[in-house]
Amino acid sequence: MGRLNIPCQLVSSDPLNHAWNLIQINGSWYHVDVTWNDPVSDRPGRARHFYLLKSTGWFQSTGKHIQNGKTDYVYSNGATDASASSQFYDNYFWNDIDSPFGYYNGSWYTNNSNVLWRYQFNSTGMTGSSILKALNQRWPVFNGSGTWGGTYGGCIVYGSKLYYASPTSIQVLDLTNQAAAEKTVFTLPSDQQSRGYIYGFHIDSDGNLCYGLSDSPNAAPVTYSQQLHTHTYGPWNVIKAATCTKEGRRQRACTDCGTANTEPIAATGHLHQKTTTTAATFKKTGKTVVTCQDCNTILKSKTIAKIKCKKGKTYTVGNYKYKIVSAKTNGKGTVSFVGLAKNVKKVTIGDTVKILGVKFKIVQIGDKALKNKTSVTSVTIGKNVTSIGKEAFYGTKKLKTITIKSTRITKVGSNAFKKVYSKAKIKVPKTKLKKYKTLMKSKGQKSTVKIAGS
Repeated sequence: MGRLNIPCQLVSSDPLNHAWNLIQINGSWYHVDVTWNDPVSDRPGRARHFYLLKSTGWFQSTGKHIQNGKTDYVYSNGATDASASSQFYDNYFWNDIDSPFGYYNGSWYTNNSNVLWRYQFNSTGMTGSSILKALNQRWPVFNGSGTWGGTYGGCIVYGSKLYYASPTSIQVLDLTNQAAAEKTVFTLPSDQQSRGYIYGFHIDSDGNLCYGLSDSPNAAPVTYSQQLHTHTYGPWNVIKAATCTKEGRRQRACTDCGTANTEPIAATGHLHQKTTTTAATFKKTGKTVVTCQDCNTILKSKTIAKIKCKKGKTYTVGNYKYKIVSAKTNGKGTVSFVGLAKNVKKVTIGDTVKILGVKFKIVQIGDKALKNKTSVTSVTIGKNVTSIGKEAFYGTKKLKTITIKSTRITKVGSNAFKKVYSKAKIKVPKTKLKKYKTLMKSKGQKSTVKIAGS
């Protein structure tokens, strides 16, 4: 009941050594005693409804639920004897029905008094009954005369078909075409006919017919099994997708009877992987991590050792290249600007540059750093530069403006500014104008290059 979201409570009685349930339907509580509903004379497919959805008063009136003239019911969750006061189902039509109810396509079917009935169900109960087929069958007295007064044909809804019994056979009606004639799907073998008749049957989930054979309704039947139906399954439908580490489930149904077959779907494993690398620096280790893109599980992880800073090693930062001059990584290291990684018009050689997480002062412009870089039109030199290498700007024919911010330059290599733009202007700090003119003119600069203080 819990799985169907139907409220259900326990009722027990120590003197009776017995327990049963309260079930809530449409806001009212009813007693349901599956123990007393279990037929004493068991037959395959037999199902009683006498103690189904009854009031407390009705239960007590039967006498079976009273001990020494009074009740001592113990209810779970605070219910009382008065909780089940509705008498709606006390004298309901199913009280004397010994066949199960079978459901198909909005209707319920059962065998009541040797008649196959079809019922519609609404919020108050089963209504709109109609006769599907009057069986008018009687079970003969075996090796005697006359017939038994009871009815034993039963009925089972299996898939879209309604099965019922005669003394020696099982018949079927197609519920998708109720006007079609009945068919015989099983007949007792001759050796069994010599021993009795069919008293009760059912069909299990594998399509096997299980029937009881007896020479009397008062004798316990012997149960036999006979394959009645072979499933023909439709396509699989995924009801729970498999994940990387957990299996899923898929299900398919028989196209004839609707019986479902469910099986697991193996976990997929980590099919989609990605590798993320955090580069090592001069100060920190790096890491390569392989993760699953679907579930983010880390599959592999490898540490990358810190990079050793070496004098003379060249590194590219943006569009520029730098060579390590002093390999200190405490902020006191120095580098030389040695060239371009990509042709640009305007070159700015700053005061510092950050390489692999460490800041270095730019103290030099290397030999031939911008030699013959005809794309360059202007250069700015930062405050920390102390030397300009030979032929640093040689042949940079479009270089028109050189701005020097440094006051520390003590060395300019030969031909450093030779063959730049013929009317190029070099701007230097005003306090260094005289010194830088002398320094630069002595290194083979054209007289047309104008050096001015700013």
